Amino acid sequence: MAKHSEELGALLSELKQRSGHNYEWIGRRVNASKSTVHRYCTGRTIPVEFGTLERIARLCGADNEEIARLFRLWEGAKAPPSRTEPAGAPLDDGKPASAPERPAGNPSGPDAPPEPPAPEPPAHEPPAHEAPAHGAAMPGASAPPAGRGRRSLRTVLGLGPGPRRRRRGAALAAVLLFLGTACAAVVVTALPDQEAAVAGPAAQQLGRPLTAGGDWALSAVFSADGQLMATSNRDGEVALWDVTDRASPRRLALELTGPQAGVTTVAFSPDGRTLAGGDWQGDVWLWDVTDRRKPASAGQALAGHTKPVWSVVFSTDGRTLATGSDDRTIRLWDLSGSGAPRQTAQLSGDTTYVTSVAFSPDDRILAGGGNGDTILLWDVSDRHAPRRLPPGPATPTPAYAVAFAPRRPAPTTDGPARTADGRPPAAASRVLAVGEADGSVQLWNLDDAARPRLLAGPLRGHANRIWSLAYSPDGRTLATGGFDAAIRLWDVSDPAHPKPLGHPLTGHNGWVLSVRFAPGGHTLASAGIDRTTRLWSVP
Repeated sequence: MAKHSEELGALLSELKQRSGHNYEWIGRRVNASKSTVHRYCTGRTIPVEFGTLERIARLCGADNEEIARLFRLWEGAKAPPSRTEPAGAPLDDGKPASAPERPAGNPSGPDAPPEPPAPEPPAHEPPAHEAPAHGAAMPGASAPPAGRGRRSLRTVLGLGPGPRRRRRGAALAAVLLFLGTACAAVVVTALPDQEAAVAGPAAQQLGRPLTAGGDWALSAVFSADGQLMATSNRDGEVALWDVTDRASPRRLALELTGPQAGVTTVAFSPDGRTLAGGDWQGDVWLWDVTDRRKPASAGQALAGHTKPVWSVVFSTDGRTLATGSDDRTIRLWDLSGSGAPRQTAQLSGDTTYVTSVAFSPDDRILAGGGNGDTILLWDVSDRHAPRRLPPGPATPTPAYAVAFAPRRPAPTTDGPARTADGRPPAAASRVLAVGEADGSVQLWNLDDAARPRLLAGPLRGHANRIWSLAYSPDGRTLATGGFDAAIRLWDVSDPAHPKPLGHPLTGHNGWVLSVRFAPGGHTLASAGIDRTTRLWSVP
């Protein structure tokens, strides 16, 4: 760790000297004293939040490669404090929730790009959140969550900043200095600049938080029948829960085996028979969950990706699985045959890594988000020969999360439910929601995918980046989960005029990494780095 601290300080000092700026000038712009900046530039002190270092580096003209190197050095030099659990202990699988330890090293390899950098504290927070160099523990802090982090997206699923302070007030105004991996932005946000939140019954948490193992909860998703929920964590553990009683879920004995590293994302096939997951080692896993009474189900690994997989999604017909990875590719897998799944296409775009992929409701368009400045779009009508579309929607900051609105029922139901090739008929409209690094949301009309049209946005409310978003099954509500520890609901029944829906859902003690609706749309599952999965009743 000492070596990392020294190298980190040397890199910052080099950037500072190259820029010609002095410590005082830099300190004023990052809300730190010049002595604090000096300690960073000598490696004597390592901040808990990477965002502080990134701001300094960006101010000094660092490029993306230098930011990536800085991030890796910061990961190696520092062990952030873990979060404390609320007094009401979460429900678990019968095992005590031990305080996980932070692993050393970088599973993604030295050449892996950094995960999106950790959220940085608001400008008004004092620099007291500093950790001594060489990873010395802070007084009273227990070991941070561990697991095989994606040191490549490990920020999203593997960093451990301290609990974020939440300010309340009618005129909530916070100066957020946040720099995305691909761009630097200083954002001043106040209360959402959209219309006042739509009044109505408030969403409420159902029961107590759930834990499965002792590490960060990375993903939670419901089966098509709504009776089963799958969760994954940073230890590589995938758990199944009977959620027939939403207020008192019960963990099933069925053990899903295979992954040796964090499973960042899971998804059920439309028929509910298969569960897919992606892990930090670059493997894509498939489990047969048809018989939920079996004691174990060995995962089938699909090899191809060379770096962590952050997103897996089934097409609506269940025949194709799309996966997005740190290796800068999206891959399509054919699941329609009786034999082993096989890769049918490898897509690459303009982004350093892909964090989210989504099929349009008619299965003809595939969207990908990551740390680039445009959304990647392909025409996948021919799954064996996808066609890259012209540059997709441009975003001011990296768009880490994308989701298509489900196709709403047509006014009449005349005609077949699917076309001759088994796919849904072309949708009357394709609406893509995009969650960005600055905490905003945009809604795009992709009726003509070659000419995207902005419907609404930016929708503001989150105080930090959005990592996950999901539509309710009827397409009228959008849920967003952010690094500000909040979940927000949006009324998108009219996509051109979305409105905040009620107040933010709070309870997670740290970043919210996954949000997904259950069939019916009245239950929302969320997962976060506080090691918990939570269920919410949504009116």
